[in-house]
Amino acid sequence: MAVETVNRQLKIKKVGKIEVAKMKTEHRLLKWIFMAGAILVPLFGFGQARDVPLLFPLAWGAGQFIFPLDCQLGKTCFVANYMDDDPAPERVKDWSCGSITYDGHNGTDYAIEGWEAMDQGVDVLAADAGVVIEAIDGYYDRCRRSCPYENSNHVIIRHKNGLRTVYHHMKKGSVLVKRGQEVTKGQKIGEVGSSGDSDAPHLHFIVTDSEINLINPYAGPCSSNKSESYWENQEPYQGGTFKVVKALLTDQIPDGSTPKPVSTLHPRDPIVTLWLRVLNVQAGDISEWLWYTPQGELYSRCKVVHDRPYAYSYWYCYTTLAGYPGATKFGAWTVHYLHNGTIVEKATFDLEP
Repeated sequence: MAVETVNRQLKIKKVGKIEVAKMKTEHRLLKWIFMAGAILVPLFGFGQARDVPLLFPLAWGAGQFIFPLDCQLGKTCFVANYMDDDPAPERVKDWSCGSITYDGHNGTDYAIEGWEAMDQGVDVLAADAGVVIEAIDGYYDRCRRSCPYENSNHVIIRHKNGLRTVYHHMKKGSVLVKRGQEVTKGQKIGEVGSSGDSDAPHLHFIVTDSEINLINPYAGPCSSNKSESYWENQEPYQGGTFKVVKALLTDQIPDGSTPKPVSTLHPRDPIVTLWLRVLNVQAGDISEWLWYTPQGELYSRCKVVHDRPYAYSYWYCYTTLAGYPGATKFGAWTVHYLHNGTIVEKATFDLEP
C-alpha cells in the first residue's frame, strides 16, 4: 500500500503572506525609522486599512503610479495578497470585495515564479518620480520563514505630493539607489528577493500619505480609496477562475522552487511527486491526485479539501514506490489531478527496472 502525503502551500509570512493569516495584527507598526524633518516612516507595518482623506489635489493623487515590477501580471508574476480593507478584527476584504488578502495586510504582494526567477532577476521599478528617503541592502535574501522582519532589503520613495511608496524584500546586492537620490518614474531601483520576514520571492508594495496613513492604490467597490485609482492603468482584479499555471512530475519534495522534472523512474526511487502551481483556489474546493499503474489500476490517492481561499499557491502529492506491492509494474504510469471532480492535468512517467 502506498504512503499518501498531501499539500504544500506557498506562503509568505507577516509582511506578505500567501495564505490567509490567523493571527491578528491589531493597530501596530512593527518598526519605525526616524527620518529628517521629524517624519516617522514605518518600515514594516500592520496598520488597519481605513478611509484616508485626500490631503492633496486629486490630479496629483490619482492615476500617478505605474506597475512596480517588470513582469507580466498573471503570466510571469501574480497577486498573492491585496490590501485588507476591512477594519473589523478577524475579517478580510480586498478592494473588489473579495478575500485575496489576510487580516490587517497593509499593502499588495506580487509574487514571481519561484527562486529560479529571482536568480534570473525581476526588476523592481519606481512607481513614480521622487526622492529616495531610505535604501537598505545587504541582508540575506533567500529567507524561508526564518529571517527577522527588520532584515528586509527595501527602498522608500517620497513623491512630489507627499505620498510615499515602499518596496520590501528585495534581492541582496540589487538595490541601485541611495538616500537623497532623485529617481524617475519607471527607473529600476532593485530586484525582487526574499529578504526579511518572507517565505518566497515577492515584492511587498505599500503606499502611504505624508502622515503615514495607509492608502490603497486600487479603487473599487470595497476599497478604502473609493474615489479614483492611484494607478495610471489599474490592472483588472486578479481573482476569479481556477487556473493551473504550471504542473510537472518530480522525484523531489518541493520547497517553493520549481522542482526538477523527471520522466523515468525505478522501483528503488523513494518518491514520485506531481507538483502544481495554481491560481484562485476557493474555500471548499477539492483537489485530488490519482495514481494509476500501466494496467489502469488505482495505486494511490491524495485528497485535499481547501479550508480557505488561496490567490496564488503551489500544491503537491507524492507517493512512494520502493517496497510496495504494485510498484514493480513496469511501463507507463499515469497521474490525474482533479479540481472539484474534473480532470485538469494529466502526467505520465515510465517505470523501468
